[in-house]
Amino acid sequence: MHARTFRNGNFVILGSSLSNPWAALFPVKDSNYAFAELPRPGFPEVILNRNPIKGEPANFEAHRDPQTGAMITYARVSLVDNLTHTGRVLLVAGQSMSATEMSGEF
Repeated sequence: MHARTFRNGNFVILGSSLSNPWAALFPVKDSNYAFAELPRPGFPEVILNRNPIKGEPANFEAHRDPQTGAMITYARVSLVDNLTHTGRVLLVAGQSMSATEMSGEF
């Protein structure tokens, strides 16, 4: 693939720009849920909540549920225009491979 491939048509891109460089072609500037700049070494990316409403966290971080021990991770799904605004690109990116896969299935 080449960057110019994304000029025409519709696409689905799995992973954030850290795991999939093609995602960097489509910054989601006005999203309420942005990925933090760089994750801490050994930790998944943090999803920022730019305008949390009452009761919502300011950040969505992967964590272990204290009651079940299950790992809780989050994902962001965004629909943006392709490079020439003639088609759409669905960006699916999670804090883990399973979060990306589950949000893609959704």
